Amino acid sequence: MAPHPGVREVAPLALVVSVGGMLGAVGRLSLDTAIPRADLTSWPWATFVINISGSFLLGFLLVLLLARFGESPSTRAGRWARPFLVTGVLGGFTTFSAVSVQVRELLATSAATALAYAVGSVLCCVLAVALGSALAHQIAGATSAPSTSVLDES
Repeated sequence: MAPHPGVREVAPLALVVSVGGMLGAVGRLSLDTAIPRADLTSWPWATFVINISGSFLLGFLLVLLLARFGESPSTRAGRWARPFLVTGVLGGFTTFSAVSVQVRELLATSAATALAYAVGSVLCCVLAVALGSALAHQIAGATSAPSTSVLDES
């Protein structure tokens, strides 16, 4: 087991993730504003689009970052790219908690719509990760399977 990193190692990483998270949250707010929801009983298109596009970018970026920097990046850019882009930007952009609340809201008026939204969100996001990964493999010429755990950076 690796020793627990000290504050000196964690503080810069936390700053990088925080800045990325802020940018991702601003992107989510922008899309949420651009695609307004009529009421709590209508399909939450903004969150649906945000999570699917974020999932696509997650698959895409993980493959490209792995192809470019490997599992243990030795450069400064390599050490900060994944925490900034994946954990920060995409973590701030996508939102599972909003899906959960929206499913609960939809349940109040239509169990069928709520179920379609919940299942559709998960299936479309998994498909989007696969498509993003496949595209990045073609672009990067990568042949190894991507590491898809964003928890590695926590």
